[in-house]
Amino acid sequence: NLSEMLGATHKLLLLMGVDPSLDLLAGPGVKNLAGNNDFIIAIDSFSNDFIAESADLVLPMATFLETSGTFVNIEGLWQPFKGCAAAVGQSRPGWKILAALGRLLLPGDMEYADSSALRNELKEQCRQLQLDNQVGIRVKANKLPTRPRALQKIAVTPIYASDAMLRHADALQATENMRQAICLRLNQAQADKLGVADATQVHIKQGEGTAILPLVIDELVPAGCVFIPAGVKAVAGLSGLYGTVDVEKVS
Repeated sequence: NLSEMLGATHKLLLLMGVDPSLDLLAGPGVKNLAGNNDFIIAIDSFSNDFIAESADLVLPMATFLETSGTFVNIEGLWQPFKGCAAAVGQSRPGWKILAALGRLLLPGDMEYADSSALRNELKEQCRQLQLDNQVGIRVKANKLPTRPRALQKIAVTPIYASDAMLRHADALQATENMRQAICLRLNQAQADKLGVADATQVHIKQGEGTAILPLVIDELVPAGCVFIPAGVKAVAGLSGLYGTVDVEKVS
């Protein structure tokens, strides 16, 4: 899992369509990815700070708008689609990049004329699978945990920060939606308790990470909690969707 990857050493790290600083929510732990891996390959449609500073090999990948593929919905319905634009420059669809790596590294026939051939082979291998959306989690506790005294972070990813395509759309980033989303929200009583009710900006600390955000009073935020955005550069230093945080006034 992610925590094990961040803490262990490897000869090779392969990233595909991932911005570690914004997608992994690992905060300062992202630095371990560069230090703990001898060689880093990034397959991506966009550059980012981690790729620029740490990747040894970059393979340009076409965006999802520039490739064909298949979605499988929760009912098990296979939904093929076509790309609506030509891939830019020397970028290639992700499945073509993986197939090329497969031909180099794995024995056997990895030749696919198009994504439909790849889908058909995968569909055949999945023929015996049974749909099962049951959640395999069993609650052992007989009662709810006691209410924590520390301030609890609830991370909310803004609609235009959910993937790299949206993050790189300047027009979307300039919308009122994003301006309202990139702030810390808490209710009036909580703001009074923390001594930040008259603040315009606040400093947030989570573990070893810090961030500074505008403050908005929002009575929809539960007592003892703060809403903090995820997936944006302003909070790249914070780690985890949830956890305890400290908040203090900046201005």
